Amino acid sequence: MRLPSREDSIKMVREKNPDSILEHSLMVAKVAVYIANGLKKNGVDINIDLVERASILHDIAKFESLNSDTKHGIKGAQMLEDLGYKEIAKIVKEHALSEILNPESLRSWESKIVYYADKRVKGNKIVSLDERFDYLRNRYGSKSKDILDEIERCYLPCKRLEQEIFSKAKLDVNLSDLK
Repeated sequence: MRLPSREDSIKMVREKNPDSILEHSLMVAKVAVYIANGLKKNGVDINIDLVERASILHDIAKFESLNSDTKHGIKGAQMLEDLGYKEIAKIVKEHALSEILNPESLRSWESKIVYYADKRVKGNKIVSLDERFDYLRNRYGSKSKDILDEIERCYLPCKRLEQEIFSKAKLDVNLSDLK
């Protein structure tokens, strides 16, 4: 498996995005690696380097996609695929909110962790899943009823994923060690 270094991952995000997106991505990586380490300690076979790099790179196309119809997860996945980072590209594609509704997505622990960690970070702050979903409802739900409905359909599956992760990792769901 081909992975960029941590430094190269940060450089790629920094080249294409403002500092705020990099700060968000680094906090997502901090949360994701913490969870991955908890899972590994409890017998889960997980690639922590893959989790870290995918977390850093999950929003690589965020800024570029802001004023286009292209979803940043899809655009980012294509960019990373073109660079030869196939495993990271798959995780980046699967971090979009509605992917939790797709039965073909989020099958690996690495994908689940990056997806979930992104939902626990608002800006560069760790927040509860409830607070993050309130933010999503307020920020994007006002655009259309369809978007608000999609956010609502994702909430309970996200809560179930949270329960799955934290029961297996034997960690505090409040992530108090990281705050």
